[in-house]
Amino acid sequence: MAEHRMLLALFALQMAVSALMCTAAHRPLFVGLGDAFLTIDGAVAIFGSMALAVALFRARPQGLPPRAAYAVAWRQVRRKTLSTQWLVSVTILLIVLPISLAVFSAAKRAIPSIEPFSWDRTLERYSRELHGGRNAWEWLQPVVGRPPITVVLDRYYHIGWSLLVLGTVGVVVVSPVSRLRRRFLAAWVALSFTCGTLAALTFSSAGPPYFARVTGERDPYSDLRAYLRSVDASVPLLSVGGRRALWAGYQRHVDAFGFGISAMPSMHIATTALVACLAWAVSPALGIVAAAATLVMIVGSVALCWHYAIDGYAGALVAIILWFGIGILEQRKRAK
Repeated sequence: MAEHRMLLALFALQMAVSALMCTAAHRPLFVGLGDAFLTIDGAVAIFGSMALAVALFRARPQGLPPRAAYAVAWRQVRRKTLSTQWLVSVTILLIVLPISLAVFSAAKRAIPSIEPFSWDRTLERYSRELHGGRNAWEWLQPVVGRPPITVVLDRYYHIGWSLLVLGTVGVVVVSPVSRLRRRFLAAWVALSFTCGTLAALTFSSAGPPYFARVTGERDPYSDLRAYLRSVDASVPLLSVGGRRALWAGYQRHVDAFGFGISAMPSMHIATTALVACLAWAVSPALGIVAAAATLVMIVGSVALCWHYAIDGYAGALVAIILWFGIGILEQRKRAK
């Protein structure tokens, strides 16, 4: 409990605020809890097992038969990592992280009932002004607006993001107890609360795919959406189908895991940027790769008509601020 004091405090705050939001919106708090546990605990089981296999492979001594070598490696890994403290820590995380994800999803569904989408005009205007009077997708379309590239971006934005972010969480959860591990996990919960709930409520917005529907104004993304539909007619895009499902869920007040609409800030970008922060702390080379992955995610969020460009910039900025802020708090705690 002491190891995860900051994480548990953030989790308690997230629970309280999410419960208030869901009560005000007359929406349930714990819908999709099983899906959340399957998502997080499944990632820990899959990627944690892979991490354990790698650790055993690296720890095996040379010059011994495979069975004997792996027996030695298992004793070494068990002694260094699989302590009672580690086991209790993992147990806490396997309970807290899925519940945190579930209440984040519930709060996201409640946002339009509390604060109707009102920031889309402002965000679209700021994003356009920031990019020289044109929307970011207009700059990107001549470069990435080709069906093969669009399909790759679409798969990366959805499947690649899941593997990258959930894979990182899974590996971190089973990693040895350390200050870096504690910092990432606290930042993860803080990000879902501050960025995915508080900021999303403050800047309530539906995003480019629904701009005309929520503002009643001319749709500056109609050409982009028409292009994406033309690609989808040949190769189904997860983005196109996903947007239809989300809007149908919003109209019918569906209470299901993952069915909330919120554009600003982008949690896709925020979580990817947080992974990049961790990667930089582990290795500069790994950090460069993760930063490039975040940049591609920003491009995909715009080119696939999910977000205003400013949504991604804000999400990445919040993630970086939280990463360094929690790092400073950790250092002060150590100094005491």
